[in-house]
Amino acid sequence: MLTSALLVALVMYIAKFADHTLGQPLIERPLICGAMVGFVLGDFQQGSSSAQRWN
Repeated sequence: MLTSALLVALVMYIAKFADHTLGQPLIERPLICGAMVGFVLGDFQQGSSSAQRWN
């Protein structure tokens, strides 16, 4: 559980860091972040589908 939380925090940190350093790559959008979190947690399909609900 702690490992999952740290991985999600790392993904969100990378997304925020990329947004501030690369200009505006739109990596913070729910569809992209949801897919990245789903990939890190091992369920890309669920991450993508849950992100589509927020778009």
